Formats: sequence, C-alpha cells, structure tokens
Amino acid sequence: MKMKEMSILDSKFRVHESGEVERQLKSGRWKLIQNTPNHNQGYNVILIQNKQYMRSRVIAMAYLTLDEKKVLLHHKDGDRLNCALSNLSIETYKSIRHC
Repeated sequence: MKMKEMSILDSKFRVHESGEVERQLKSGRWKLIQNTPNHNQGYNVILIQNKQYMRSRVIAMAYLTLDEKKVLLHHKDGDRLNCALSNLSIETYKSIRHC
C-alpha cells in the first residue's frame, strides 16, 4: 500500500491508502493514531492545534488533492471508521440526495 507524508498546521503525518494515519512526535518518532470513534456521530477525529479533522478528510487531503473547503466525503460502505482510500468518494449535496 502507498503512503504519503503531509503537513497540516505544522504537524507532520504519514497517511496510508489503507486509512492508517501516523503523526510525527516532537522526538521525531512516528506514532500510529488509533482509529476509534471519538466523535458523537461515530467518526474518528484527529485534533491538530485545537482544530478537529475527520480521519477521512485527512486521507482525502493526501490522495484526492482535497483542500479544506467544505465538500462531502462519502463512505461507500457506510462504515464511518473505514477510511481506506478505496472506500471514499467526493460527493455533492445533489448526488447524495439521489442515492
């Protein structure tokens, strides 16, 4: 599986196509961020400088060249914790309503 390194607000991440995300610690070591539901709607949220980023959005920013603009990310299988690249698609409000 592919892996990309990226920065968000001065934090460095290794983002894997599988949905795994690692964060670089101040010591230089990498730590895997556990994929557990920590949001009231069942998503995994990563806190970066007091701003919440959904794991799926971090994956999309790395692989789908998504910026921070408001777009919908759809989990194809309905599992909000399955953030594998193959399970994510960018949708519009119009396309979601027609599903």
